Amino acid sequence: MCGIFGLVNAKKHDLASNLQKMLDSLHHRGPDEKNLHFFKKCILGHSRLTIVDPIGGSQPMVNNQESVGLTFNGEIYGYRNIKSKIDYNFHTKSDTELLLALYEKFGFEMLNKLPGMFSFGLWDEKKHLLFCARDRFGEKPFYYATSEKGEFIFSSEIKSILSSGLINPKIDLESMSHYLKRLYVSPSRTIYKNIFSLPPGHFLKYQNNNIIVDSYWELPKVVQNIDEKSAVEKFKYLLKKAIKNQMIADVPVGAFLSGGLDSSTIVALASKHTDKLKTFTFGFSDSKYNEIDYARSISKKYKTNHYELLDDKKNLANNLIDMQKIYDEPFADSSNIPTYLISKFASEDVKVVLSGDGADELLGGYDFWYDDLLRFQEYSNKLHPSRSTKIKNWFKSDISNKRGEDLHQKYDSINKLFHLQRQFFSEQDLIDFGLENENSVLNNKKVLNIEDCLANDLLDYLPGDILVKTDRASMANSLEVRSPFLDIDLAEFCISLPYTFKIDSFKQKKIMRKAFSHYWPRNVNKRKKMGFGAPVNDWLQQDAIVALKNEYLGNKNHKIFSYLDSKKIYTYKNDSNYKTWILLNLSLWLEHHFEG
Repeated sequence: MCGIFGLVNAKKHDLASNLQKMLDSLHHRGPDEKNLHFFKKCILGHSRLTIVDPIGGSQPMVNNQESVGLTFNGEIYGYRNIKSKIDYNFHTKSDTELLLALYEKFGFEMLNKLPGMFSFGLWDEKKHLLFCARDRFGEKPFYYATSEKGEFIFSSEIKSILSSGLINPKIDLESMSHYLKRLYVSPSRTIYKNIFSLPPGHFLKYQNNNIIVDSYWELPKVVQNIDEKSAVEKFKYLLKKAIKNQMIADVPVGAFLSGGLDSSTIVALASKHTDKLKTFTFGFSDSKYNEIDYARSISKKYKTNHYELLDDKKNLANNLIDMQKIYDEPFADSSNIPTYLISKFASEDVKVVLSGDGADELLGGYDFWYDDLLRFQEYSNKLHPSRSTKIKNWFKSDISNKRGEDLHQKYDSINKLFHLQRQFFSEQDLIDFGLENENSVLNNKKVLNIEDCLANDLLDYLPGDILVKTDRASMANSLEVRSPFLDIDLAEFCISLPYTFKIDSFKQKKIMRKAFSHYWPRNVNKRKKMGFGAPVNDWLQQDAIVALKNEYLGNKNHKIFSYLDSKKIYTYKNDSNYKTWILLNLSLWLEHHFEG
C-alpha cells in the first residue's frame, strides 16, 4: 500500500522544492521509503508502505531496458501464481514487477489479467505514453489534473496534486450538491472543477497532450440458471479462496471485528491460516451502537488475540477537526471517526487488516432501506414467483394493501423511491441554499428493480462513501486494509446472482447465512444488522460540538456562507440532526482546504 504521483511535461528544475512537498504530502500512505524517477518528459514518485518483498520491491520500478517505469499502489492477489505462468526475467519477488511484465507481454490488455486492488501510473519512454488505471470497485484512489501551462499531474490524493503548486483549485457546486444529498462527493468527479477522479474500472491514456479515459470493466449481468445449493457451495469456495490469497504478506495480517456477519465470517476463515489472528474492535459507550459483546464471542470461539478500543467523547471535537485534514473532500459519514481511531489502534500491532467492506453492497445488507423497495415490488407484482404463501396472504390484507397504496402514491416510480431513500438534503433544500441539483450518475441511472438498486450501490455508494472512508482513515495511519468480499471472482459471482438469493422481506444476506451460519455463535447468528454508525444526535449536543456549530454555522465570516444562503444555514445551527452534521463538516472542511 502506497502513495503514488507523476508529472508529464513538467520541468524538473522548476519543481525541485515542490516535488519534495508532493512526496511529503503522501508520507502517511508510505512512511517506509520515498523515491523519485526521472524520464525526459515524465517524473514518477512513490511513497512506500512495505508489505511485500521489503528488499526488492522499491518504487518507482523500471523494466530491464529502463524504457518503462511504474509507480503502483495496491496489492495483486495471487500474483505469485500469475508470475509462474509468464515467461519474463523477474528480478524481484514483488507484485509490482508483475505489472511491468504484463504490460510488455499484453500492453493495455493487461488490465483483464489483474486481480486485486490497485491504481498505477506507467510511463512508456519510447511511446511518450502515460498509461494509468484503477481497480474495478475503486478501493484505491486516483486523481489527475492538467495545469494552465500544460503539465499533466496524477496522484493518490488531491493534497499531493495541490502540493505541486501547478493547480489553482476551484470549487464545483454540482459536487457540493451531491455531498449535501449523499454525505460524500460523487466517485465520478471531485469537489474541484479542475481536478478529476478516475472512475473505478477505468483506464487513462495521456499522449501528445491528449487525455483518453475509458472503461475496461462493467458489472456482470444477473444469471438466473443456477440452483441455490450450487450457488451456496460456490460462494463458500470463492470466499475461502479470497481470504487465503489476501492473507499472503511479508508482515503480520490482522482483522477488523465488529461482530457482524461479514467480519465474523472473515475472522472465522482467516483464523485457519494463522496460529493467533489479531482482531480489533471499536466500541461505543452508547449501548445502541455497541457491538463489543458480539465481537468477543467470535474472538473466543476462534481464539484470536483480541484488542478493544472504546470511544472517547472528550476528544470528539478534535477528532472531527482532524477528519478535515485527512479527507481531501467534504465527507460526512460519521463512521469515519471510529474507522480512523480503530485503524490507528490496529496500526500499533499490524500493517495489514482484513475488512468486511463490500459485503453489504454485494449481498443486499441494507435492509433498513431495501424494505420499502421490496414492498413496492410486491405491490407491483414484480417479485420472484417463489414468494411464500404466507407473504402473499399478508400482502392481501387491508393493512398491507393500504401500505402498498401509500407507497404507490408517495413514489411514482421505483426510481424515485430509490433516490429518495439515499437522500439527506432534498432538491428543494438545494434550491433554498442557492444551489442547483447535481447531474450525477446516481440521479441519471434508471432503476427498474432491486437488482438495479444493488448495482447502483456498487457504482456510487461503495466507491464514493465506504471505500473512501476506509482508504483515507486507514492510510492516514499507514495501515493497509484488504477486502476479501471484493475479490474479483467472488464479487462477480455475487453480482450475477438473482437478488432472491440475497434478500427477502425477512432476511438479508441469505446466501451467506446458508453458507456460514454454522461458523457463528448463537448471539451473532440471531442478531439484527447494526451497521458501523455513530450516535450523531448525541454528538451534536456535546458542549465542544455545540461550540463548533455556533462558530462555523453561526458566524458569517466563515467560507460556507460564500457558497450557501446564510438564512438557510442558520435554521440548522441549533439542531442536532444529520443535516446539521453534514453542514458542520462542510464548513470545517472549507476552512481547512479552500482559500477562495
